[in-house]
Amino acid sequence: MTDPLVTADDLTRLLEQLAVERGHAQTGAQASDAQIELLVARIKLLTEALRGAPAGDAARLAGRLLVADLAQVTAQFRGRTNGIRAALESAVEEMRAALDPARAAPDQPA
Repeated sequence: MTDPLVTADDLTRLLEQLAVERGHAQTGAQASDAQIELLVARIKLLTEALRGAPAGDAARLAGRLLVADLAQVTAQFRGRTNGIRAALESAVEEMRAALDPARAAPDQPA
């Protein structure tokens, strides 16, 4: 259980618990995965902090951060899904072309 979220200092202290380790990712995909892991950890932390927190500026700010983090994770997953879909569509078209010789070869004059 986290400490109560009452002031901006409480929110700052809460967010500082997530130390960001930079420079360990070797590829773009690894960097993206690390960012998603950080966002998911922050989503968990903010969700726990907001549970039962009194209404106030700190809670409002934490809520906005939570929504922004959720939007970023959603966008990352949507981008990956679109990339996978495009690759699958291309693979299906290649398989269809390979299995249907009439589509693969241009029409021959009679």
